[in-house]
Amino acid sequence: MKKKKKLLVYFGYALFPISSGAHARILDVIQEFTKNGYEVTLVSTDLYDRKNNDQAQFQELYKKYKIKNFIHLATKAEVDYTIGIDWKRVNSPMLKIHFKDIYNHIKPDVVIINYAYDADVIDLNFCKNSVNIIDMLDCITISNKIMDYTKAGINYIKKNIRLTTPFDILSQLQKSKYYDLFNTDYINHQKIKPTQTELDVYNQFDITLAISKKEQEIVNNSNQNKNAIFIPQVFEPKNIDNTYSDAPIFLVGPSPLNIQGYLFFILKVFPLILKEEPNFKLKVYGKAALSYPRTYGIELMGYIENLDDIYKNACFSISPLLAGTGQQIKIVESMSYGVPVIMLDSLKDSAPITHEIDGLIAKDEYEFAKYCITLFKDRKIASNLGNNAKEKTKALLQKKSKYYTNLFNLIDEKKHTKNYLEFNDNNLEVVSLPLVSIVVPVYNKAKYLPETIQSVANQDYKNIELIIVNDGSKDNSLEVANNEIKKYPNKNMIVYTKENLGVAHTRNFGFFRAKGDYLMNFDADDILCPTYVSKCVEKLESTQADVCFTNLELFGNETSSWIPNNYNKENIKYDNSIPSSALFRNILYAFTKGQKVSLGFGEDWEFWVNMSRFNIKVVRVNEMLYRYRVIDDGIMGTFIKDSYNDTLIQVMFNNADIYNLAEILRMIDFIPKMKEKSLESINKLCKLHPYEWYPYFINGVISEAKGENEKAIKLYNLSSNLSNNNNTLPLLRWAYLTKKSKSNESYDAI
Repeated sequence: MKKKKKLLVYFGYALFPISSGAHARILDVIQEFTKNGYEVTLVSTDLYDRKNNDQAQFQELYKKYKIKNFIHLATKAEVDYTIGIDWKRVNSPMLKIHFKDIYNHIKPDVVIINYAYDADVIDLNFCKNSVNIIDMLDCITISNKIMDYTKAGINYIKKNIRLTTPFDILSQLQKSKYYDLFNTDYINHQKIKPTQTELDVYNQFDITLAISKKEQEIVNNSNQNKNAIFIPQVFEPKNIDNTYSDAPIFLVGPSPLNIQGYLFFILKVFPLILKEEPNFKLKVYGKAALSYPRTYGIELMGYIENLDDIYKNACFSISPLLAGTGQQIKIVESMSYGVPVIMLDSLKDSAPITHEIDGLIAKDEYEFAKYCITLFKDRKIASNLGNNAKEKTKALLQKKSKYYTNLFNLIDEKKHTKNYLEFNDNNLEVVSLPLVSIVVPVYNKAKYLPETIQSVANQDYKNIELIIVNDGSKDNSLEVANNEIKKYPNKNMIVYTKENLGVAHTRNFGFFRAKGDYLMNFDADDILCPTYVSKCVEKLESTQADVCFTNLELFGNETSSWIPNNYNKENIKYDNSIPSSALFRNILYAFTKGQKVSLGFGEDWEFWVNMSRFNIKVVRVNEMLYRYRVIDDGIMGTFIKDSYNDTLIQVMFNNADIYNLAEILRMIDFIPKMKEKSLESINKLCKLHPYEWYPYFINGVISEAKGENEKAIKLYNLSSNLSNNNNTLPLLRWAYLTKKSKSNESYDAI
C-alpha cells in the first residue's frame, strides 16, 4: 500500500476570489503538485482579511480542486500584534503554533510558503523532515524601494491635482517635483538592489521558486547552494472565439506599482493617443481600480469574477508598469486568451513576449501610444498578434511540464540528502502501512488498564502507536500503565502524565503528539477485538473515507449492543451516530482544532458535528468489533439519555453557525433548566480552563433568567471577548441586554 505524498501550503489570504497575481500563482503551483500525485492541504488566516472564514469556500476548494483547507481565526489581539518590521511581517505566535500543529499532524513531504513576507510562519528548525520551498513572486525589498519612490507622487496627485482631462493633469504635474517619477528610465537610474536580509530568507529554504529568470539570477548569485529555480507562470490556452470588438483593457491588482503604471499611462501615454485618436477608451478591471484617479476616456470597472467575456471581446491588453514582476501573470493570462499585450521595454525580461510576433514592446511613452493607436484602429493586426500569443502559450505549456519535472526531481534529491525515507527490507512492510495512533486518556482506571492495553497489543495490524495519557489520576494508573507497556517491548507504546484538566484536554494532549495518518480515541476501560484496526483501515483506504467505526458490544453493568444510525451531515446535528472510538484522518484534528475542553460532557459528539463542516465521508465496518464497558450503573445509558437537551445545548452553541436561528433561540430557553450535574461539570472545567468563552455564556443566560442583568452583562462581555470572530452569540446577548437595561433606566427616570 503506497503512501500518498503530501503538500502543505501557507497562503495568507482566502484563495478565492482570485483577485491578484499571487492568487493565480499559488493555485497554479498547487494544481501541478496535485497532478503529480500530492495530497494538498492549504493553511490560511483571517489576520489580513477578516472576511476569510467562509465555510462554503472550503467545501468548494475540496470539491473542485481536492484541496483541504483550514483557516486560523485570529483574535483582535493577534491582529494588533501582527506588524511589519523592515520589509517582513512579524506574524502572530498563535498562527505559528497553529501552523506547527498542522505540520506535526500532516507530516508533509513538501511545504510551500507563498511569498517571503510570511517566511516566519514556518519554523525551519522544527520542519526538518520536509523539503521546504519559498515562492518568490518578486524581490520584495526592490519593489518596496520603488514603491517608496512613487508613493509620495501618487499621494500628491490624489490630494492636489484636479482630475479633469489627462492634459490638465499633465500640466499640473509638470509644475511639481514628482513629474520625473513617471519617466520610463527613472527606476533604472536608481540601481536598486535587494537587501541581504531578504536574500538570507531565500537561502534558508531548500528551494526558491523564481517567477522570472532575473530573480533566479539574483538569488543564485547570493547563494553558494544556488537553490533558486525558474518556474514561470503559464496558463492553459483558452478555447474562445475572440471578436477584438471592444475597448482595450488593463487588469490591475492591489500593488502600488499598478497605480504607478496606471498614472504613467494616463499622464504620459494617454494624452499622446488622444491627439490622434480622440475616441480611444480604456477599461480598467480589478478591485483596486475603484480607488484609482478618474479621468475622461478611462472606465474603472472594478472586480469581475469571470473574465472570459472580457477577454473574448477586448482588442488588446496593456501593461504600462515601470517596475515589478507582478504583471507577468496578467500578461501570460491575456496571451492564453488570445489577447495581445503592449508592455514597456523595462520589464521585457519578466514576460514571454516576442516583439511584433505575439505582442508589442515599447521603449517609451511615444512608442506605447503609437502601438495603442495601431491596434485600436486595425483589429486585424490585433487578431494576428493575439492568435500568435495563444500559440505561444501552447509552447510555453510544454516547457512548463519540463520545469516542473525538474522541480520534482530536485525535491526527490533534497529528500534523499535529508534522509527523509530511511528504512530497510525488514521494516518496509510496516512503513508502507498507514500509521494508526491510538490515544488512551486515563483517569483512575488502574484496574482496567491491563486488559485495555493487551487488546491493543493483540491487534493484527502491525503499524500502531499507543499513546497513554494519565490525566492526574489519584489511583496507581500511572504505575500500572508504565508496567504494562514493559510487557510489550517490540510495540510502539508511550506513557505521558499531566495535571488533571479533563478528558477532552487529555485526548487533545495525545492527538497533538500523535504521528499517525489516522487517529483514534480509546477509553481506558474498553476492549478492542483483534481485527478492529485492520478492518477500519482497510475500509478507510478502499473507500477514501475520512472516518470509520464498527458496531459496539456493551458489557459490564449492561449487556446489549449499540448499532449507530447511518451518518448524515444533517442528522449528526441532533443524533450522535459516530462512536468516540472511530478512526479518523489526522488532518481533521487540525481542521477542528481538537475537542472543546470546556464542555464537561458530550465533547465527542460536538467534535463530530464540528468535523461535519468539512464534508467528511463516514463509513462503517458492520461487525461488532469494539467492546464498550458500562460501569457505575450505566453512565452511557442513563446520563446521556436523561441529559439529551443539556448535551444538545453544548453541541449547538459551539456550532451555532450551522443551526438555524429559531433553534438557537429555543435552546436558550432550556439553559436555565439544565441539570445541576451538568452545570457542576461545566463550572468545574471553567475553573480549569478560564479562557474558554462557553461557560461564561451559559452562566450569563442563567443570571439573565434570574433577573441578575448586571451580572449577566458582565458574563456576556467576558464571553464575547474570549470567543473567536465567527461566534456572535455572546455579543448579541450582551447588546440586547445592555439596550434593555438602558431602556428600563430611561423608563424609571420618567
